[in-house]
Amino acid sequence: VGMSIDVIRTGENGVLTEIEDLEALADAASEVIDRADLRETFRRNGLTTATAYDWRAIGMQYYERLYEPMLDSV
Repeated sequence: VGMSIDVIRTGENGVLTEIEDLEALADAASEVIDRADLRETFRRNGLTTATAYDWRAIGMQYYERLYEPMLDSV
């Protein structure tokens, strides 16, 4: 969905499966349900990933890449 393939890293902050592979999806969901350590890893890393997509972080990236160089050249 959306840009999930760009954001989710299987085993690090979530799980991706092939589209319409219901068995793989069910297996992945079962593993997450059964493993507290995996849920904690996903929780911790997911929060870190989410902060990279915060509007302030994105705004700063645009500022540094676009505006700062223009201001430096003036």
